[in-house]
Amino acid sequence: MNAGTAKMETERRIFLSKKSAAAVFILCVVICSAMAYLIKHSSAPLKPMISFYVMAVFSVAGAFACAINFFDNEPKIILNRDGLWFKTRKYKDDFIFWADISYIGEKKLNHNKFILIFLKDPQRFLYSRKSMAYSFANKYFGTPVAFYTSLYTISHKEMLALIEERLYESVSAAQ
Repeated sequence: MNAGTAKMETERRIFLSKKSAAAVFILCVVICSAMAYLIKHSSAPLKPMISFYVMAVFSVAGAFACAINFFDNEPKIILNRDGLWFKTRKYKDDFIFWADISYIGEKKLNHNKFILIFLKDPQRFLYSRKSMAYSFANKYFGTPVAFYTSLYTISHKEMLALIEERLYESVSAAQ
């Protein structure tokens, strides 16, 4: 067995759910349509209508992003023996070695579940990636890396178990 085959056997790829992308796309289109209707049929002065314009623009942007994700067939998270690779919009090659992770946590906010990756040196991670999303996650969750698990093809429970299993396998192999 060659090294490439061994690597493929230890790798787990996680994809975005097409159903989630389609549902969010439909929601964005409905919101955008409602905002367009309200803007067209409103007799209110321009200043109060600005929020409707802003919401309509964000709905169009959200619908566009969901359409792109719907047709994207690349994995968004890859777990292998070396670490955790994840794809974001700005940084296509984000990778965290298992040795850089101190522990895995989870958080539930308004029926939304998140997996939190707590790093041994989060400031180094943030410094090397100038991203508002990572800074926001760090401020809100206490770690720059958080995955909203409803977007993926596997359940929150299964994803958490896979990440924890790989982390603990790596720790025990290092000892």
